[in-house]
Amino acid sequence: MNGMPFTSEYVCGIDAQCAIDYPLNINKGYMNEDKKTEWLQEDESDFIILRYTDVLLMYAEAKTMLGDIDQSVFDILDAVRDRAGIAHVAHTTDPKAMMKIIQDERKWEFAFEGLRYFDIRRWGIAADVINSITSDELYNFGSHKVFVAPANYLWPLPQEATDANPNLLPNNEGY
Repeated sequence: MNGMPFTSEYVCGIDAQCAIDYPLNINKGYMNEDKKTEWLQEDESDFIILRYTDVLLMYAEAKTMLGDIDQSVFDILDAVRDRAGIAHVAHTTDPKAMMKIIQDERKWEFAFEGLRYFDIRRWGIAADVINSITSDELYNFGSHKVFVAPANYLWPLPQEATDANPNLLPNNEGY
């Protein structure tokens, strides 16, 4: 950046109020909404937080699903586990075994970050995972969630879309 410091003032340009309202937390890679002043009360800013570890594990997953398991996949898994301070996983070129390793890694790495549901749907294992949860019976939370395959894997096509274009029919399975 030609020697310019990467600060709130630099990012916001000439608008000093922007720099006050949106202090950047560069080390964590996001704007700190907790420190935002009440200048506009509330805004409609939606910030997508995508961790670099997520990008790395997406790459490893894609390579594995393509059957192209090479040293880069092992390097990624090793780097993620090194950062967490835990032992490396066994290196295998078996796609099924490697996919299980990546699935477990994503489950542990992104616990409580809201990604698991989308992961298990993408992998086609949501019915097995969700329907095997028995905590509702043990603790009586008042309801038991059930994942119905195939209907819960895809949303139904909107009626107005199928009315406008009948070639979209039949609707997604289960609807």
